[in-house]
Amino acid sequence: MAEKSREKSLRLVFSLCLLLASWSCFEQAPGVPLVERPKPKLWQNVFKAPDVPDAFSPAMADGFSSWGVYKDKQALAAKQGISLRRLRPDYMSLSFFGIGNGRVFAFEGGTYPLNTLHDMIGPDMQKGTEGFFGDVSLQVGSDPSAARLFEKEWIFRARNAPVTITKAIVEGGDIALYTLDFAPRGLPRDHILVENTIIRVAIVENLSGQPVKGLEAFTTAATKCSVSGNTAGEQRNEKVIRYTCLDGTCETYEPSSSTINGGLIFSLDDLRPGATRELSMVFAFTTQDRSKDGDATISDAKEIGWRKLLEYTTTWWKTWLDATTTIHTQDPKVDDLLQGLKMTLKLQQTATGSATPISHYASTWTRDQMGWARYFLAIGDYEDVASILDYAYAAACYNGGLYNAVDSNLDPDKAPDPPDWLSLPAGSGRTAAEGPSYIPIMYDLLYRSTGWLDRIEQRLDYLQYCITCQQVNEQGLLGFSGDETFRTAMAINLGMDATFSFEDLAYSANSSFLFLAAKEGFARMTKALGRLERNKDIGARAALVLNGLEKHFLVTGKGYYAPFLLKDGLVPGPAPFEDVNTKPLWLGVESIPGQREQDNIEALIDSAYRGDGLVVSHSGQDVEIFGINLGNGIYTGMSPGYVLYDLTAMNSPLAKEAFNALNVVADLSGNFSEDIQFDGNRPIQPFYFPSGGQGELWTRFRPWEGGICGEAALYYLTGRKLDCPESTLSLFPRLPNNWSKLEVENMRLCPSDDLNFTLEDTGTSLLFTIEASSLSKPYDLTLNLAVPGPMTHPRVMIGDNVLGQSDYLVTRKGDQEILTIDMKLDTGKVISVTY
Repeated sequence: MAEKSREKSLRLVFSLCLLLASWSCFEQAPGVPLVERPKPKLWQNVFKAPDVPDAFSPAMADGFSSWGVYKDKQALAAKQGISLRRLRPDYMSLSFFGIGNGRVFAFEGGTYPLNTLHDMIGPDMQKGTEGFFGDVSLQVGSDPSAARLFEKEWIFRARNAPVTITKAIVEGGDIALYTLDFAPRGLPRDHILVENTIIRVAIVENLSGQPVKGLEAFTTAATKCSVSGNTAGEQRNEKVIRYTCLDGTCETYEPSSSTINGGLIFSLDDLRPGATRELSMVFAFTTQDRSKDGDATISDAKEIGWRKLLEYTTTWWKTWLDATTTIHTQDPKVDDLLQGLKMTLKLQQTATGSATPISHYASTWTRDQMGWARYFLAIGDYEDVASILDYAYAAACYNGGLYNAVDSNLDPDKAPDPPDWLSLPAGSGRTAAEGPSYIPIMYDLLYRSTGWLDRIEQRLDYLQYCITCQQVNEQGLLGFSGDETFRTAMAINLGMDATFSFEDLAYSANSSFLFLAAKEGFARMTKALGRLERNKDIGARAALVLNGLEKHFLVTGKGYYAPFLLKDGLVPGPAPFEDVNTKPLWLGVESIPGQREQDNIEALIDSAYRGDGLVVSHSGQDVEIFGINLGNGIYTGMSPGYVLYDLTAMNSPLAKEAFNALNVVADLSGNFSEDIQFDGNRPIQPFYFPSGGQGELWTRFRPWEGGICGEAALYYLTGRKLDCPESTLSLFPRLPNNWSKLEVENMRLCPSDDLNFTLEDTGTSLLFTIEASSLSKPYDLTLNLAVPGPMTHPRVMIGDNVLGQSDYLVTRKGDQEILTIDMKLDTGKVISVTY
């Protein structure tokens, strides 16, 4: 199918070239000088990957991601005036890289050495009471009590697979250590147990002119290991990890002190100058009652070999990625950010479908699923969104009601019968407001992308209960759930105590916005099912909530909704706040007029815009948490996504700056953290637990935040808005930063339809080429194009047909003119706009 698509594209390009040759409109206008296009402004600080051994090249067929980390530790120590041995990791300057396959998971890059495997979990991704396994790293030295220090370290990822590579140079520069890590995926069913493993391949290289004598490579563990034969391991309650070498060349060493915890050891003796030694390991995860599975897993992994396992894995990821929307720009960091975030989310979806943020939490959380839903729908992965919602419903059946968080390792196929949803009592605690609204909102988003109604019809009582269970008082006000991520940031930034108890002392505008969006989505779905009678009571409650918003939250004369009301006196919060005031437009709340939504955002911008695309309110007070100064502002990782989405929807000139801000908001692995310090845009992480258990705080590598920011970036670049049941599509592709070209592959429409398009600016014209063959039905397409500067020589063509001025609309926005064309999309189109 890909080859046919390429052939069609080539034919289309060839036809376009012939067409261009015949268009007099592209001749240079008399008296208009040729202007050389400015060079594209690329996102800075592109990671430069070091050379890697040839053995690793199969994983790098498409190259490296331009997001990565390099640490010259020797220089860092010198800058601090300390020795290399005294240098400690600054966790907020490091980044997390994930490896996993839905059954097992681990991070790398979060501490020194950067090859440390952290938060290891398996054979499922539920943390439970046992927590994570302890850290395991690979080092070199004369023995485990005399590890050589690494003076330089790198960590990076393959461009199109979650295969992580590290490089380290030991102090003195005579030895290099490389590691390659991945979790096998895509194996045949008779080898499926091998997916309960993580594979590590290490290569030690002698960089010196002398043979290596008396040197060893060894694993170092943060917790005591049990060792037997050539296998080391750890047990956490019922979960067990065992690791050994794939080629039989390792031995084990016993724990001997509080710092020597046992592990694997490899001899590197007689390594000649310039020579390398390959080491390969398997980390197998099982449970205490399935110890024989662990033996079989290790044996099977040895038989297949790491090269074949890597081939299976990279093939699986390429197939999955190729089925999603892919963006090609002139900026590799933009392309790699969007591609990497797909993997960030997919890595944290379990084999049974649950959406599971691994860092610290490792459970399924109701509101977090919005990250997966928004980005997966944007890239056309509808089936995974359906799986996530199916799992969440099964978990609610296990729970006998709604939940804030639930285990991620339940078996959906064995879920009990659902409760009688409409006879359950009202929600309480963290299900009394906020969280339950996300569920019908996500079902509605999936419905608008696909038209699928079966699961909605089967779960109509459940979806109705998600709305009716919420506690709305007689004034139309809802409370906080007490688990909103933004509460601490809002308190600090608005000059309140960081521990202020919003759930006890305030009403929430955020809960009201979500409630209205949930009601509107439910009404849309019930209308499609012919079940509008379901909306009678819900509609009355929604009217009460809307009235409460307008009467109590809307700040008279200032055009914005207060983010909260103090229960004592219904006093509104002192200023708008980014995670709340962005919600109406981001959610598309229809009962709030569009101009009101825009006024609300503009008031937020006036209050909290900090320049460079960042909207972060702050009080200026002196605030420290765990030694981290937050007085200049703290923001959540999803806030830049909310802001970018809303500014894009408004076609604000600030949208480009908000888009470019993602380059500094994302950490060096191209991921988003739970909370971020405005000063330096650093992820806030005061705690790291190498012994396992809880993981780290605050959390990193976030699928909720990453999904929201990824979807916003994709929306900014494409303007895609799809309503499958209504057969409508809107596009507004953009060329920021002096780009001259944008290519979009495999943009999915209704489930059986997709299209490709290209936008190119020649300097005198815009060329929009769309390929949409074999559509199941025609779509009403609204195409918006931003024309730089005034259209002094306007000519608009679809194919070889010149449009009259009544066939399109031109509106002025800042220094651009926006051209809007409404048409039927039933075949490929070539649209040209001469300006």
